[in-house]
Amino acid sequence: MTQDEWKFTFGENLDSILKDRNMSQKELAKMCDISQGMISDYINGFRAPNIFAIINIAYVLDVDIDELVDVGDYIE
Repeated sequence: MTQDEWKFTFGENLDSILKDRNMSQKELAKMCDISQGMISDYINGFRAPNIFAIINIAYVLDVDIDELVDVGDYIE
């Protein structure tokens, strides 16, 4: 899996979880102390979150990290 594919997969997973929780990007951003623009960039695959952002997002959404991150493949 390339880094771009990984970013896209992360964004899809995050977007899906937000929709399931009926939570907006703005709400998540505020709860994680991340800008809404950054959350949007994650969802659209423009940026990859660092490990600290991934942990905070998983904590706020009450999901396991592997629900956000596809850990089943090597990232090139």
